[in-house]
Amino acid sequence: MIRAALAAPVLALTLAVAPGVVLAQTAPAAPAAAAAPALTEDQIAEQGEAFGEAIEAMVEEMGQAIEAAGGAAQARAQLDAIQARYQPAADAFANTLTTFIDQQAAAVPEEARAGLEQARAAIGVVRGAPAMARTQLEQAHAAGAAAAGGQI
Repeated sequence: MIRAALAAPVLALTLAVAPGVVLAQTAPAAPAAAAAPALTEDQIAEQGEAFGEAIEAMVEEMGQAIEAAGGAAQARAQLDAIQARYQPAADAFANTLTTFIDQQAAAVPEEARAGLEQARAAIGVVRGAPAMARTQLEQAHAAGAAAAGGQI
C-alpha cells in the first residue's frame, strides 16, 4: 500500500521531465551534426515510461526488503544494493535526455534555448530518482513504524 502510494508520485515526476524536455522545443529539429542518430520525441517518451516502470519496480522491491529485513542495519544494506542496481538506469536515461536536449539546442536559435536550459536543469531529478524514491519509502516506513510503536 505504501509502495504504491510512493511509486505514483515518483513515476509522475519522472514522466513529467520527459514531456517537459519535449515541450521545451520551440522549433523543428534539424538533423544533428553529431555522429549519434537524432533522438525523437517518441523515443524519449517511451524511454521515460520504461524508466518510470523501473522506478516502480524498485520501490516495490525496496518495500519488500524493508518488510523482510531483520533490523535497520540489514534493511539499509539491502536498500543500498537495490539502489545500486537501479542507479545505472537512471544515469542512462539522464544521459539520453542530455543528448536529446543537446540535439534540440543545436537546432534552435540562441534566443529560443531558455526552455531547453530549464529542461536540462530537470535532468538531476532523473539521476536522483532512485535515491529520492528510497528516501520517501524509508520515511513512510519509519512513520508507520513509529505510529505502531516499532522500528524499521
